[in-house]
Amino acid sequence: MNKAELVNTLRKEAREIEALLKKLQARSDYLRGLADQIEAEGRKPDPKDEPPPGKFRKIVDKIYGESR
Repeated sequence: MNKAELVNTLRKEAREIEALLKKLQARSDYLRGLADQIEAEGRKPDPKDEPPPGKFRKIVDKIYGESR
């Protein structure tokens, strides 16, 4: 293998590794976002963040036995 072939092979390998790193970074970002989303769903909202129940909400809660 001469120097030109060696250089081409090394550059090709470097490009393949860069492509794999980009794919892994995208997957890592997706998984982090998914974990954050699941974690946020598990948290209970603060009651002070919700508006006070209106007349309609109270009626629905009374009829269907729902509570917040």
